[in-house]
Amino acid sequence: MLASRFSSCIRKSSRFAGRKPADATAHCRDGSYSFSAHHRGICSHHGGVAEWYR
Repeated sequence: MLASRFSSCIRKSSRFAGRKPADATAHCRDGSYSFSAHHRGICSHHGGVAEWYR
């Protein structure tokens, strides 16, 4: 599944193999990654933010 500007989270998959995607801004508690440019609402439907990257 690819991230778009309208859907800013993608699920964790084996292609990341223990490393974050280069342009991810946050790691959500459900294992998905966020690519949003703004902090407001990031991971709100994914259990919240587990870790911020930028």
